[in-house]
Amino acid sequence: MRMTSIPPCLALVTVTALMLTACHSSSSTAGSSSTAGSPATPASGGSAGSDSTTPTTAAASDGTAGSGSTSPPAGASAPAIVVCTELPTSQAASLSGVTLASSREQDDAESNAYRCDYFPASGSGGFSVSVTGVGGAQAYANSLQTDTVAGAAEHVAPLTGVGDKAFTAHDGVRAVFGDRMIYVAGLTSDPPAVAIIKALQATLG
Repeated sequence: MRMTSIPPCLALVTVTALMLTACHSSSSTAGSSSTAGSPATPASGGSAGSDSTTPTTAAASDGTAGSGSTSPPAGASAPAIVVCTELPTSQAASLSGVTLASSREQDDAESNAYRCDYFPASGSGGFSVSVTGVGGAQAYANSLQTDTVAGAAEHVAPLTGVGDKAFTAHDGVRAVFGDRMIYVAGLTSDPPAVAIIKALQATLG
């Protein structure tokens, strides 16, 4: 049998053609893979961007709700009253007729109760002036009931010419002005106590 030899130039052409075919196939495959993956990246980026607006919206809603919380809390205390300042020792001495040497503030701001104790030079025979800034009307009613029941044999009587209502009892004089009560304890006579109450109320306004 006779073998036919392939000329060298034809063999080179054949090999070249095969290599070109292989390169073209690889390039097409790589290109198609890249095209398929490219839409996924912008899509995922777009989703992340839209999600990031949710916290901003929520924060704005919370801020709006918070802006309505400027009202003062219920049950807030009235401004503090410094009785020893509003009724100085010299004025308390003049109105009471007692020679006073000093005074000391005794407050319970949580209960809106403010008190000044006045002390004479002798160290005995002093008195106190108290102001209930909020809830004074109820405190007045409670005191009147207590003094009337506990002091059946004591002197409990209404007073006129001072405050909305006033009464005197064994433990002092009380007068109410709206929801404020002023109470003077420790004096042996009602007129000086009434004078102190009037002067202090005029100062407090």
